[in-house]
Amino acid sequence: MKECAMTAFQHKKSLVMQVVKAACAAFLLANTTLAQAEEEPVIYVSVAPQKYLLEQIAGDLVQIEVLVQPGHNPHSYDPSARQMARLAKADMLMSTGVPFEQVWLPRIRRLNTHLIMVDTLKGLESGHDNDGHDEEPAADPHHADHDHDHDHDHDHDHDHDHSGQDPHVWMDPIQALAQAEIMTQALVKAYPALADQFQQGYRKLHQDLITLDHEIHEQLEPYDGRTFMVFHPAWGHFATRYHLEQIAIEYEGKSPSARQLVALSEKAKAENIKVILVQEQFNQKPAERIADNIDARVVRANPLPEHLPDALRALTKQLLESWQ
Repeated sequence: MKECAMTAFQHKKSLVMQVVKAACAAFLLANTTLAQAEEEPVIYVSVAPQKYLLEQIAGDLVQIEVLVQPGHNPHSYDPSARQMARLAKADMLMSTGVPFEQVWLPRIRRLNTHLIMVDTLKGLESGHDNDGHDEEPAADPHHADHDHDHDHDHDHDHDHDHSGQDPHVWMDPIQALAQAEIMTQALVKAYPALADQFQQGYRKLHQDLITLDHEIHEQLEPYDGRTFMVFHPAWGHFATRYHLEQIAIEYEGKSPSARQLVALSEKAKAENIKVILVQEQFNQKPAERIADNIDARVVRANPLPEHLPDALRALTKQLLESWQ
């Protein structure tokens, strides 16, 4: 009887020890997971398309924050107090040449002297200026040699004045890929222990964007040289890549005069334009006036998409429908 009691006691003791060990393991796992979450690099990007690229490269290995929120104008955006507080503790900021950066990047640099600043346009050729008049297309940046030196310095050699050029490089899948390559190399340099994961994500993104580029080329090839009209010249890189011409209503950041509206209406009639692309962040009335004059439709398009491939496919579809 005594032996049975001892056996029962030992069994209960064993069960208690197992429960204690399980609880300790769960506690350690929870704290490890929490520590890992706290150690995830906090990386800011300026606009949503950069977030898409970074998500494909890094997945959930980093925390991604976007400065310009949906519906806001990247030309005049002011970061919120909450964003500035977060930026003071962030690890990296990936810029892309949108106008608000000219004012805010120096302030952010002073706020967080340890912040790694990555210019994701560094080494890319824009191909055209920001008034909608295309120049000669740049060579495919993916096949070009780039200067990807993103040293973490704190002087003012970080030249970021892209004001004379269209920063919407992501509207061209090949330029977006070159931008993603810069992002990947910056991540690998800053966090070498995660290099394999970053490079694997980039390879998958590379395949997806190359496939997308071939798909759009195939659809737009019969319309080589065709014209489309926009209010704000945000689709110039897309036009250059696929041999189209973008006509912008806005000129040098200003709405057109009455005389310019008449001239634009005449050009739109001559080009048989049936659709004018506008974005919600800008005044749409000039586009609506021209549309009324030429019996065209005003169509919303987003050059700051959260899902880049979907947006480029939608843009291609809108253009094809307008030419048929």
